[in-house]
Order: sequence, then C-alpha cells, then structure tokens
Amino acid sequence: MLPLNLYKKCTKCGFETTEPKKYFSNYARAKDGLKQQCRKCHSKVNDIYTNTEHGFMINLYGNLFKRFKAKRYMNVSEKEKDKHRCYITKEDFFRLWEEHKKTFGYRCRLTGIKMVCQRAKGKKGAGFLGYSNGVSVDRLDPNIGYTEENIIFISNEANKLKNAVTKELCIKILELYKEKGL
Repeated sequence: MLPLNLYKKCTKCGFETTEPKKYFSNYARAKDGLKQQCRKCHSKVNDIYTNTEHGFMINLYGNLFKRFKAKRYMNVSEKEKDKHRCYITKEDFFRLWEEHKKTFGYRCRLTGIKMVCQRAKGKKGAGFLGYSNGVSVDRLDPNIGYTEENIIFISNEANKLKNAVTKELCIKILELYKEKGL
C-alpha cells in the first residue's frame, strides 16, 4: 500500500489515484489538505447546489461582495472601487430577496418576466453565460455601491437593457428612485 499522501480515493465515485493533487482540490481543513471528492464529483455537487434558490443567491451575494476586487478594478482609485463595493450583509441581502418575493414573486421588478435562480452552463471566460431571465442584482444609482437602498432584484435581461433603455423601462426606474428616496 502507498503512503497516505500519495494515495487518494473519492468518497463519491470511488475514483482512486496516486496523484491526488492533480485530481482533488485543496481544502485547508482536511488532514491531507485535499477535498474528499474528486474535482469532477465536487463540480457536479456544486452545480446541483448553485442551481437551488439558496445556492444561487449565496453565489450571487458572493459575487457582489468580491466584485470590486476584480482585475478590471485593480488600477482604479478607492473612490471608484467604492461604487462597486457591497455594503450589505448576507442576512440583509436575503431579507431583501424575501421581501421582493413577497411583493413581486419570482417576477422581475421592472419587466414583470418570470425569473429563475439557475446558472447557465458554459466555459469560464466565455463571456456572459447567464439566462436572460436569471435573477440579477441591480444598483439603481451606478455611482453608489450595493447598499440596502440602492439594490433591486431584476432579470439579467433588464440589467443588460441599461445601454438601450426604453421609455417604459426608464419610467419604472425613475419610480424606483423616488420610492427609495434617491
């Protein structure tokens, strides 16, 4: 039998290898420093979780929280980064989502289309891969970060329309500014 650090077996599919670092992701809390499931199994489990409402929303919040750390903001001032920072707690984020669902259901606040909490499949770095009716978080005022007063839940489609705003959509946005006191 090989030493433990040279042998690893996936607890999900039973895959065995003598090259664990190649097939298992790092995990600091594990004795051997590696996850118990191979990368393939972990990816499948992660896909299932992130396509649940809770998993999707956790992922959405996490992306908001780390947005200002993205490469595209590396060389900008702190003032500019502040426009992209998340100033809302996870608890408040979920409370706002629950309030949205009570008022609008799973419908986009601006367009009224039914939204889904699902990730689209595709390769990373291939550009936008989300569903057009996927839930998205929008800042009403792009000069302010993600605050409780400045965010709404809308569809990806409505969020993309900002570059080609229709009169109807613009009126809805102005109504929301007034409602939020911005």
